[in-house]
Amino acid sequence: MNNRSTTFLVALAIGLLGFILVIDRAPPVRTGSAVPLGKLLPGFVPSAVSEITVRGSNFVVRVVRSEGLWQLTSPEYPASQNAIGQFLSVVSELERRASVTLRSDDSDANGLAAFGLEPPTAAVSLGIPGGAIELDVGAETLLEGELYSRLGGEPGVQVVNDAILDFLPVSSTSWRSTALVDSRTLGFDHVTITNPIGALELEVDPETQLWKMTQPIAARADLFVVNSLIQMLRTARVEGFVTDDPTAAFEPFGLDAPSSSLVLGRAGAPVFGIKFGRNSTNQPEQVFAQLQSRSNIVVVAAGLLDMLRRPHTTYRDHSLVTVSPAAVDRVEIRTRERVVLERDPGKPWRIVEPFAAAADPEAVRSLFESVNRLRIVEFTKDIVDNFAPYGLDTPDRQYSFFSRGNSQ
Repeated sequence: MNNRSTTFLVALAIGLLGFILVIDRAPPVRTGSAVPLGKLLPGFVPSAVSEITVRGSNFVVRVVRSEGLWQLTSPEYPASQNAIGQFLSVVSELERRASVTLRSDDSDANGLAAFGLEPPTAAVSLGIPGGAIELDVGAETLLEGELYSRLGGEPGVQVVNDAILDFLPVSSTSWRSTALVDSRTLGFDHVTITNPIGALELEVDPETQLWKMTQPIAARADLFVVNSLIQMLRTARVEGFVTDDPTAAFEPFGLDAPSSSLVLGRAGAPVFGIKFGRNSTNQPEQVFAQLQSRSNIVVVAAGLLDMLRRPHTTYRDHSLVTVSPAAVDRVEIRTRERVVLERDPGKPWRIVEPFAAAADPEAVRSLFESVNRLRIVEFTKDIVDNFAPYGLDTPDRQYSFFSRGNSQ
């Protein structure tokens, strides 16, 4: 045998030995789908879970259930109820496809690493009455749709379906609620808006339960516009979480001198506050904002800021007057002559001046409709000392509506 043949055979032997060692240490390779052995967590009840902790490679997410709602604990932040509900539902449906028994020398870190379990892709802890369920999620198997896992308290490694991968958090913000305003604070009765134009305050009138303006002037509020603002707040979403650091510099985000702010209150106490900075350089349709109750900086759609920057007149009721025909029993009209209409309860309208006669019902109905359709085009002046420049010191026409002896 020559040297070349000897060298070849030695190299071949070494290669075969290495291949055998690799195969011997690697996890079993499954080449077909086996019949599921049952659920991984039989009897698991998602509603019994009161706490969830998920540890990833560079983050930890912990949520607790309080008064039926999930809440993130660090930092404290409302959680996405839907995302967590889906996660628990998927966990309850995990199927045990196969079990892999570890050899005595595979139970150490090196052995578990071959299954992607040292460290695990994610370490999940589910707090339940009397203890916790510990579940480590490992690497995907060579068979599509399956992965390795390890259940606390059980020996070996389990092969389960991989549906859980789509619902595991991948960062500390994955399970945060993206609702800008927490649903628990939507029952507000006071709104304060500041912008470059000035300040605006709206509140619910305790007597009528309708919105009214109190600043910069006491006036009726346009219910359609106010309700549009409320609806926008209900649907407004956080587009991205920038930082939770309370010591973060505000200047790069334009929050050292906020351009606008919004505060929602209930029963005289603030329940939500947000300040707005500059638009994002990379995404001009987004604006930086600081949630005051949590001190974290986020980005939101700039459309919300556009609505808050409208002048206060946008929120004023543009109806000149609102007259309820059912509440009126006397109408006085002063033009070139004086016309007075009256009616008794349950009786039709009648003319009492300048002569006595039955009133045309359609003409009276048209009068009320015309008055209620009058719209304010421009708020010229709110406090007037002299009406003469406007021709209102001696008006050409004057309409007065009375209800039970009181003018409307």
